[in-house]
Amino acid sequence: MQTELDNLQLAFAERSLKAIETSQQTILELQETEASWKMLTAKHECERAQDEKLASARTHERLEQQASTILRPTNTMRPELTYEGETWTATFGDLVARGPTPETACQQFDALWLGKEEF
Repeated sequence: MQTELDNLQLAFAERSLKAIETSQQTILELQETEASWKMLTAKHECERAQDEKLASARTHERLEQQASTILRPTNTMRPELTYEGETWTATFGDLVARGPTPETACQQFDALWLGKEEF
């Protein structure tokens, strides 16, 4: 009877030890999963911040482009635009700019107004 009791106690101890080892393994797996989750979350936050920074830079660039378009000398001074033969002319006072299209005449006007030889 004592041997049977000893065998039961030994079996119980072995099962308890195995359960503890399994629990420890589960805890390690959970810790690894948590670490992986934290890394993925940090990576996602970093990517989101980069996306927001890129979107902000694009918005800033668009605003600068719009401002430069609005503030073009052609838009602020409003030169007279005429078509003579095959040439467009943008005239404001003594400043005369010519080009094959209205846009090139305006670009030439902007360049001359800003003191540049050509655009």
